[in-house]
Amino acid sequence: MEQRAFIFALCLVATLGGQHMLAELHQTPDNSGYGLALAQQQSAPALRMSGAPAPGIRQVDFRHFTYSTLTEDRKDYRLPERVTVQGGKAAFGQGSEEVFFEVESVHYARFAGGREEEALVEASCGYTSANAWSDDFYLFAEADGHVRCLTAFGSRKLYMDYVHYCPGGVLWELKAVRVQNTLISLDYLVDGCHAQPTYISTLMYRWSGRDFQISGVPQRRRFEG
Repeated sequence: MEQRAFIFALCLVATLGGQHMLAELHQTPDNSGYGLALAQQQSAPALRMSGAPAPGIRQVDFRHFTYSTLTEDRKDYRLPERVTVQGGKAAFGQGSEEVFFEVESVHYARFAGGREEEALVEASCGYTSANAWSDDFYLFAEADGHVRCLTAFGSRKLYMDYVHYCPGGVLWELKAVRVQNTLISLDYLVDGCHAQPTYISTLMYRWSGRDFQISGVPQRRRFEG
């Protein structure tokens, strides 16, 4: 995907709460892969799929999936509540109003500390004609024929976490996502201006048992790009 910058004004103070989402595994309409019909709920048992049991988490094709979009993305970009990606991509609208949803990467780790892995899906969405977009993350788990979205969060949480430690700061662009044991490390170009960011900052997140919480003060180093 072409380079875009991620800009958040200080007025964006809402943050996504640690809400649970449930998912029922099903085939996408063209039978090209599995999808998830997600429902935001506070607490409920996982939904069992009909027919054959769910495959292991590494067997699920996250690039042919139906995702539940974050509330912030529906407000900012007018995305529908559910988005089905084919080949990892989906688009809606036309011209300057066209918006995209794209799966960027999938990472596997035992975030919850159990025997089975979970899948961390990195996605992005925004207006196709703009140079600003949102970075979203979904954590999925599978066990005994059940697939569950354990949590999801987006750029507003990342922004609020960053400015909590670096008041007046700005996140410009996500450069790298790394998973190390149970930690997520996100490298962002930050501060300064879009054309000349001042630092590269690493935000680290750890699974709390309910959601991902920032782990320590974001580390910054001078950007020499």
